Amino acid sequence: NDVEDKPQLNTIAWSYWMNRVTEPTIDRAPVAKRLNSLMAIDKTFDTEFHGSLIKSLELALVPSKAKRGSIESLIDELVDDSTMRVTVRSPQFWNLAKLGFDAVPILIESLDDTRLTRATMQGFNNTPERNLRVQVIAGDLIQELANRDLVRGTEYVIQKSDALKWWETAIKRGEESYLLENMLPTKPGYIPVLRFDILNYKYPQRIPALYRTVLETRSDLDSWIIAEALAGSKHTDKLKLELFLLASHDADFKHRRPGLRFLAKYDRKEFSNILIETLETLPGDVSGDYWLYEGASFAALAIESEDPRIWPVVEKMVHRSSLGLKMEMLKRLSNWEDKRHLPSRMKLLAQFLDDDTVRDQKSNSQFSGPCAGYEYRKIELRNYVATQLSGLLDIPIEVDEKRTPAEWATIRDRVRQKLKAMK
Repeated sequence: NDVEDKPQLNTIAWSYWMNRVTEPTIDRAPVAKRLNSLMAIDKTFDTEFHGSLIKSLELALVPSKAKRGSIESLIDELVDDSTMRVTVRSPQFWNLAKLGFDAVPILIESLDDTRLTRATMQGFNNTPERNLRVQVIAGDLIQELANRDLVRGTEYVIQKSDALKWWETAIKRGEESYLLENMLPTKPGYIPVLRFDILNYKYPQRIPALYRTVLETRSDLDSWIIAEALAGSKHTDKLKLELFLLASHDADFKHRRPGLRFLAKYDRKEFSNILIETLETLPGDVSGDYWLYEGASFAALAIESEDPRIWPVVEKMVHRSSLGLKMEMLKRLSNWEDKRHLPSRMKLLAQFLDDDTVRDQKSNSQFSGPCAGYEYRKIELRNYVATQLSGLLDIPIEVDEKRTPAEWATIRDRVRQKLKAMK
């Protein structure tokens, strides 16, 4: 059993035990023992990189001595953060983030904390997946607060000197002022999520004015996150109604849609009136990518309404739309998790079960991205509708690019039979 004759097996074993480091509930002490054994018997692993990983893991095994509920104890909890770092926020991360400026001094000190967490950062191109230390996650939080202006150094760690320089300026502004001043990016796009969540958590009274500012002076920014926060806030219904009405009349659909979505709770009659007006004035076609067109999503808002005028308007709108828009609207009416107005939705979809118009992604660049039916490069409208109805009718259908016309016909017949049985 000479291990020197089994380098490949040893490499597999190392990978296996390193993968176990990230498991959310496993006791990592035996893992450290196994990794140390591998290093002892195979000098391939006797490197600064591997030794550093083991040392960081052993540091993570030392029990916390911090007072329960203190910021230091929340830092210690990062050791059990098992989130794959892309855009997902772990509970441990948010427990610190919501403290805002109160946590920053200790977060900066934690930039030296090399304890290994259970979290990893996904690899990109030729960069391998990376096991994250506490210092990296602490740096993530500082980076978000600092508007991503701090440079990452070795091992993706923020330089403490840079963090201290930023903090010296930020603390002079004060947390509330700093968050507000750095809430609206200079370029079109999205509100910074973490900074907004901290503002909403600590200073919810600022949300209405921020929403109005975006609607009136920064229409280039997405406002959904603010509208959602306002809807769930303790502000008065009168104030919410005022702002959602303002958004519902916005010329930009990316503001009108969330405005309408939340207006439905406070004034259903006005919601239906504005939605009908919007549906009736939607264009029959657009010039951009179909899947990105905000207008297609207004079809799904019909599900929120009890107004009998809605569905005839939706039907008319779908029928007069181009193939690309038609498919996007039908897709948004096919959410099988939402059972409201199911008969009306299925009736509309069923009207296209005989439409053999072919959607070919190669025929038009507007069919790019995850457009409706993107799983199929080429598909007839009637077959796409059959896939959507099958979801609403609990008929299991798997994606199959090689499905024959006869097989599609069988699926459509099954859908028709089940629709008929429901009448």
